Amino acid sequence: MNTLQLTFIILGLGGFMSILTFAILYGISAMLGMEGYVDYRLIVAYVVVSSIILYGLSFGIFAGVQKDSCGQVKNWKQIALNALIPLGFQVSFLSLALFVPWFRNVIGDLFPAETPELSKTTTTLAYYSFWAALLGGALGGTFSGSCKVESKPLTAADFSLPLPEQNQIEAKSVRFNLPPE
Repeated sequence: MNTLQLTFIILGLGGFMSILTFAILYGISAMLGMEGYVDYRLIVAYVVVSSIILYGLSFGIFAGVQKDSCGQVKNWKQIALNALIPLGFQVSFLSLALFVPWFRNVIGDLFPAETPELSKTTTTLAYYSFWAALLGGALGGTFSGSCKVESKPLTAADFSLPLPEQNQIEAKSVRFNLPPE
């Protein structure tokens, strides 16, 4: 897999998450009879379902990246942890879009006033889902390309300089003969 293919895969992940936003929010709102307005149950269902799907897709993409970079998948734990990166971006961006009005209004204010609230909210969440998947996919994909198998936790000894042995320290007295002034 070359860089161009990986770029398109990650762009596809972002696009898929945007389309998924419309499918979930409009589909669930129609199933629950909440067409035209936004309810907290709708948002919670969207966040849960999209998070599960994003984690699964990221896990698969990152396993493919490591298989391509290393010849085989060498560290499943690393891939599982890297798949949390897009999920973290997703939850962060969606939380900001839902709970910080000026962050939400960056996209929502582009619509005329008579636009239904569901359309504004869905488009806003789709926008931020796209960027969350794109940024998280790029960062997680970068980390997944590492072929290092074993990792140890850092300790204070990793950051200290070795001290010389006692018998290696020699003090010498040097005398300088300077000419008189």
